[in-house]
Amino acid sequence: MVKSNSTEHCLLMSGPIKALTIRQPWAWAIFNAGKYVENRSRPTKHRGPLAIHVSRRFVTGEILDSAACMRTTMGPSDIEMTVAMLKNQLGCIIGIVDVVDCVCDSASPWAIPGQWHWVLRNPRRVRPVPIVGRLGLFDYTAELEMIP
Repeated sequence: MVKSNSTEHCLLMSGPIKALTIRQPWAWAIFNAGKYVENRSRPTKHRGPLAIHVSRRFVTGEILDSAACMRTTMGPSDIEMTVAMLKNQLGCIIGIVDVVDCVCDSASPWAIPGQWHWVLRNPRRVRPVPIVGRLGLFDYTAELEMIP
């Protein structure tokens, strides 16, 4: 359910909602760099809202390798991503997207061949909410405050 709170100019979403844990910097890229495909080893039948939870696992070397990959995918950009900024989001739900499809042959520059590509649309950032993540899709039931 989505409610509008016109006095604060924000939206509130209250559960239940499906959630998925994603490692940094890929979770960050969904909301800041136009990443609209999530690569997974398994397909999903889920369609609709999906809360994005940031994994607590953080390996700086992987982040630097991933950042180089993003620069290649996105091209020159003024988007600033720092290790400190990524660490601040660890273990939190940071936003909601809509899963609109699941394919194995996406032409997206974000797609990894041989993976299932969960097609994401309409990314909305929320105020970070710390929770314990899980493997695969899981249910999250609480209120999320959208960042206007």
